[in-house]
Amino acid sequence: MNPYKCNKPKWEPEKWNLSKKEHDLTNCYSYAFDTIIKEGERNGKLQPGELSGNIFNKYDCNDIINKVKKDYALLGIRKLKDMYEEIECTNYRIALVIDNKGDNIDYHFYRQDSNNKWSHKAGDNEVSNVDASNNIIIDPEKADRNYNKYNNGNYDYSIFCGYYSVPYTKSL
Repeated sequence: MNPYKCNKPKWEPEKWNLSKKEHDLTNCYSYAFDTIIKEGERNGKLQPGELSGNIFNKYDCNDIINKVKKDYALLGIRKLKDMYEEIECTNYRIALVIDNKGDNIDYHFYRQDSNNKWSHKAGDNEVSNVDASNNIIIDPEKADRNYNKYNNGNYDYSIFCGYYSVPYTKSL
């Protein structure tokens, strides 16, 4: 494949300087697929399974990723054996993690940008390329995902579900 035709999400935090309402609507799931939810497009944050009419019903890796695959069935999302498995240059990687313990259970997505670093958007927060310890994310599986211990969040995403290859559909 021609490397000049490769196309992946770019780390552009300025692109994600959103209005308050857009921040409230654009979550990690939307961000993983490089999509800003504009004011008036919907009433709440997009959830896995919602686009295909069957929202996820438990915080389980397989349940959530199966709903994601149904939402984006035409893309052909596939699980990778590890972060280093080769993918087509028109694809990029996302990773899914889960916190399914305690009162604040949640899922969270990371995406690998064209600079090969990882970024994410937690709920209605700003986009970020750092983990809970404020380190640049090189590998989300090895990153600090325990936001509880630093008192800057309510979640400890201790369950790593895996890496997935996603075709990038945005234009160059």
